[in-house]
Amino acid sequence: CLHQDTGCLGSASTEDVLRDRLTVLKGMGCNALRLAHHAHPREMLDLADEMGFYVYAEPFDKWQSGHYKTIFRRRWRTDLAAMMRRDRNRPSVVMWGVGNEVENQAKSSMCQC
Repeated sequence: CLHQDTGCLGSASTEDVLRDRLTVLKGMGCNALRLAHHAHPREMLDLADEMGFYVYAEPFDKWQSGHYKTIFRRRWRTDLAAMMRRDRNRPSVVMWGVGNEVENQAKSSMCQC
């Protein structure tokens, strides 16, 4: 599971830092990545394509709790469609997911959009 954080650089990553991270993972035998919580930068997916990783991509983390809840109902379709449109033809992306940290999914009222 990769979050978009690179130590002291935070989310302001560079392609070299991302390549180094993926090279270490590849050296450990990793062949699949979960790009968690939001659409990751193009550079990450370019490297995944180039280096032969499988990618499980997520467009957002929580649905109607946490920081995204204030815009979830009006943004989820747009955010999901934008990510899928951008990455739909990538050889690395083998799965899309929308099920991260959805502790409220047991409440039917929270599952309707």
